[in-house]
Order: sequence, then C-alpha cells, then structure tokens
Amino acid sequence: MGKSTACRRLRAKLPSSTPFFDADACVHNLLTHEDLVAQITSSFGDDLITPDGQLDRPRLRKLVFDSADRRAELEGILHPEVRREFEDLKRKTADEAFFLADIPLFFESQSPYPADFIVVVGTSSEIQKARLLARPGISESDADKIISTQLPIEDKIAAADAVLFNDGTERCLEQQIDYLTQWLTKKIPSSFPTTSP
Repeated sequence: MGKSTACRRLRAKLPSSTPFFDADACVHNLLTHEDLVAQITSSFGDDLITPDGQLDRPRLRKLVFDSADRRAELEGILHPEVRREFEDLKRKTADEAFFLADIPLFFESQSPYPADFIVVVGTSSEIQKARLLARPGISESDADKIISTQLPIEDKIAAADAVLFNDGTERCLEQQIDYLTQWLTKKIPSSFPTTSP
C-alpha cells in the first residue's frame, strides 16, 4: 500500500520529538532474540535454522502463508511480544503530544491497539499486488496469499478516520500528508513549531 513511504513523510512533518513505533521493524528485531527463536523452532521445527545459525525467514513465511493454523500459531508467539514493545514505548513517551505507529495488521489483530486517530493508506488491488510482486522473493502465489490474509481495503477505509490514497505519484501522496498535517496543526496547534507546514 505504501505505508512505509507515508510514515516516513508523515514523520518529517510532525514535531521531531514524536515517538514512532514500527511493528515490522519490531518483528525483525524480535526474530534475532534467541529465546523467541527457540519458541518458534520448538513449534515449527529445528530445520528452520540455517547452517550459519540464523532463522530461515523465507521458509518460515512460506509455512505460515500456506496454513491459517500455522499463521495463527506464529502470531500467538510474536504478537504478545510486539504488543509489549508497543506499550513500553508508549508508556515511556506518554508526555509527547503525538505517538505515531505503523501497524500492518492493525485491523486483523485479535487484541486491538489503542488509537485516537486511524490513518489508512489505500491503493487499488492491482497496484497492491504489483507492489508485493516487486519485493524480492515474492511470487504471484505468495502475493495472493498475503492479500487473502488481510481485511479487504474497502473495510479498512470504512473504519479509518483519514485515508491517504497512494495510487499516484509520491508527490500526490505528499500533498495529502500536507493536508493532514495542516489539519492536525489546527486541531493541536501547541504541538507544532511555528514553522510547521
């Protein structure tokens, strides 16, 4: 959908002290923790460890996207840890006016993350699939499975407080983010520096 690009540009518009939680980066980091890797290999098999001692992430991804039960099993291991990291950062930065979080499975989570304002980045299904296929190691079958595990974008748009449409150029996306931050400037003016966009 372009969430990473949207978050990067939104962060550039918000006050520099704004805390940011990236769920994907959190998972990437958690998968380097020995205790968590041990839990995963206990459930999914020791053969997920590569000869150099690392977790074979592409193989794990294929296992979970081929089975809803296995995906739920992995989420049961990872999601509580991600939520703990989220809550910890939120608690440490409670005095900040904003707390920005990029949660790819925000709507699909069994334990909804608290949010005062939800922004969805949306594209057409054709562009969504094309962007997935542009990622290394993603086949057409993989892309279809990834999309099928997510709530339809129409439902996410209906549940959002604001939508950034990302079918066009990055400049078009940036203009929408400008409008969003201008609205936030009016809503919470004391949170922005005098040179805010």
